[in-house]
Amino acid sequence: EAALLYTTTGWRLAELNNSPLPDIYEAPTSSFDATFATSPWAHWRLKFTARNLLDPRVRRMFGDHEQSGYYNGRSFSAAVSFGS
Repeated sequence: EAALLYTTTGWRLAELNNSPLPDIYEAPTSSFDATFATSPWAHWRLKFTARNLLDPRVRRMFGDHEQSGYYNGRSFSAAVSFGS
């Protein structure tokens, strides 16, 4: 089994401000995840997962200016299971 997932989001309201300050929005971002699972022997299962491979900068915008930004980071995991 294998899965490749691409997700994208548009502009999202992050903080609603009072006038005259503009609202703060999170700029559009994309994410790419991959999963691979196999059963090499009877009752055994191996699974490998990689999340957020693109690791885009998440930007919070205050009008036309960046208020803050950060990276969520990539994550990797491996699992072994045994059973029926």
